[in-house]
Amino acid sequence: MSESSLRRTINIGRVVELVGLVGIIVSLVFLGYELKRANDIAEAEAVASIYSMTNEMGLAMAENPALASVFRQAQTDFASLGPEERFAFYILLEHVINVNEAAWKYYDQGIINREEADHYTGGLCRLIELDASLIDAWMSNRGNRLPGFYDYVNSICSLQSPGSARSAAGTTR
Repeated sequence: MSESSLRRTINIGRVVELVGLVGIIVSLVFLGYELKRANDIAEAEAVASIYSMTNEMGLAMAENPALASVFRQAQTDFASLGPEERFAFYILLEHVINVNEAAWKYYDQGIINREEADHYTGGLCRLIELDASLIDAWMSNRGNRLPGFYDYVNSICSLQSPGSARSAAGTTR
């Protein structure tokens, strides 16, 4: 093999290596783009799911004015709710908790950001803090929730322990 043909072989080898390297870089850029796109789609689906759950509750209250009345009354004068009204409110509160648990799960999986999850949880905090009995019920409900959700909510809300909530039972939050 002559020296010039050896150089051509080496130069062709380098060109092939360079083309391979460019191919790998292009593949990695494309993979990153596809991952970003899949993440954006997952986030949009998560937010749509949360909105759907929230809208279900709004629709239920729109279709049932008595339920809407209980929800409004609970927010202004929880102590005046009778046993049936409290039961209806507890069902609504459980729905709100489920929406928040879904939002937290999406946050925990990295699908939505902390600010979005905290936004939903702020509303839940305001509902739980309406009455000491609701705080006690929340505090005793830890085992019925996804691991981490209970601690997350308590990190956002300023909830008292069941004992101190009972001692403050005469005070409406």
